[in-house]
Amino acid sequence: MVGVVRHAPHLSSGSQSGMLSALPFVSACICIVHGGLLADFLLSRKILRVNTIRKLFTAIGVLLPSAFLVSLFWVRSSFSATMAFLILSSATKSLSQSGALVNFMDIAPRYRGLSQIFSYIAGAISPTVAGFFISQVRSIQLRNVFLLSAAVNIAGLFFYLIFGQAEVQDWAKGRGAPASEQTE
Repeated sequence: MVGVVRHAPHLSSGSQSGMLSALPFVSACICIVHGGLLADFLLSRKILRVNTIRKLFTAIGVLLPSAFLVSLFWVRSSFSATMAFLILSSATKSLSQSGALVNFMDIAPRYRGLSQIFSYIAGAISPTVAGFFISQVRSIQLRNVFLLSAAVNIAGLFFYLIFGQAEVQDWAKGRGAPASEQTE
């Protein structure tokens, strides 16, 4: 995200820029806790079903950050708007933790660690793809990275909204499972 802001003359010291770079992560930490509490509240009061809560929080946690990241290309001349969009993107992205990212524990509690390994593959591939786009023509390099990121996120969201479930799957039930997970 360094390339988003071309010049920030008022950031003269490293401590100021370090504080600014921490703001998206601080906002995400705050929102992840509140998102989890809100999801638990909706579930405990039986306002929404587990599947609906997971899909709602995932949709919010994908659509809003995608919109903020795609918009970064057009607000790059304003340092304040860029920082605000980065902070809002991180904050709203953390809501997906209460959605699809915790859904592993709903569908296969015994295999949650193994299944999350597959979700980290994108983190290994992303720097290579972003590097390819950044090596392209300078004026469109970041726009393409943000557009591709949004497209991948939204495609994954549609797949999850269509096929996502929140019940323990038959293949995850078995002999060594706790009584709540075993088949009758």
